[in-house]
Amino acid sequence: MSAPSLLKTHWALIAILLVACRSNPEHLAPVAAAPSVESVKAPNSPPAPPPDAQPVQTSAANEHVGGSGRLPNELVPFECPPGTPNPVCHSSPSWLVDLDRAATTLLAPTHRRPELPVCERAEAALKMAMKTVPSDLSWEERVMGQNLAVRVFASHGCASRGTSPQASHPGILARQVAWHLALPATQLHGLGAEPMPDLDFWVGPRSEWRSLRSRNVPLAHDGAERFTRRFRPVRTATRRAIFSQVVAYDARGTPYVTPLVGRVEMRLGLADRDPGCVAKLDLTRLRCRRLRAIVPPRALDAQPVSFFVHFADQKNVTCGGCHGANSVRATVPDDPFNGDLKLLLPAMAKDHLEERRAAFEKGAAKLGRKLRPAGAP
Repeated sequence: MSAPSLLKTHWALIAILLVACRSNPEHLAPVAAAPSVESVKAPNSPPAPPPDAQPVQTSAANEHVGGSGRLPNELVPFECPPGTPNPVCHSSPSWLVDLDRAATTLLAPTHRRPELPVCERAEAALKMAMKTVPSDLSWEERVMGQNLAVRVFASHGCASRGTSPQASHPGILARQVAWHLALPATQLHGLGAEPMPDLDFWVGPRSEWRSLRSRNVPLAHDGAERFTRRFRPVRTATRRAIFSQVVAYDARGTPYVTPLVGRVEMRLGLADRDPGCVAKLDLTRLRCRRLRAIVPPRALDAQPVSFFVHFADQKNVTCGGCHGANSVRATVPDDPFNGDLKLLLPAMAKDHLEERRAAFEKGAAKLGRKLRPAGAP
């Protein structure tokens, strides 16, 4: 075929495609297929890259439907049991709440590059923490204050967004706060790692907890939150849950899992459509060591609940995308990847938990080394 004939054939094909696209607009905007489990996170793979390495999400609607709008989600009704009444205890410093809001936003996947006001709030809260006399705080307040500062440091979101040329950026301040509030190693060791008693109200008696095995080692939740919290998935006869315990660092950068429970995400039943609930540690009265159910935000573009959980509307959350019957990462009781460890031989179950523990400690220790000031022993 001659060159002119080839050219005519080429343009004819283009014309046919243009006509087809005009007659069927769907061809102009193909829907991306949901990634497979392997493409999301392969077994034994390293933690996901930092959020600031991902593209910016600009649509508020996409941000709160499917986490970042990239994965389809099954909506789960949001419903929490009434909480236990708080005993009388002292109020905690207000900067803890402000710092938690900033850290949660910075760690969320929908805020790839945080707005300057988020970094300004983080910086203001960190400056308040630096003015605090550590001995005036309870151990709960020092552990949580340090943990929130470490979460800001680990997010890298504000690394180059100081509020003024003279101001240190929040990452530097966060490291200073971490050492300012650090407890001695002997005290951290004495706290132990048994989760605080209030968790039983939400999850069920710990004598009934049955650990779940996970496809990912370390857990996806551990890596997503930069190993600042250690997560544990469990199941009882009536509930499925995953809760996080707050990690603290001593003056040498050694990590310790503490009794404080930062958050619990749960399904109030074993059926796929059973409601979900999220409860967080009450930072207004930390000495009470109580969890409180979160309240749906008035605006859906408000602070995200966590890395994985977002409100689709006032009555539904999006955790069904990863933990629903049709999900690639379902956690229904007979799911082969998140099944009951008791279904395994005791030796296999022990090896799995040990592997998960070691993977978490490796990640937490690496973060501790980054936190250590220059010249530290």
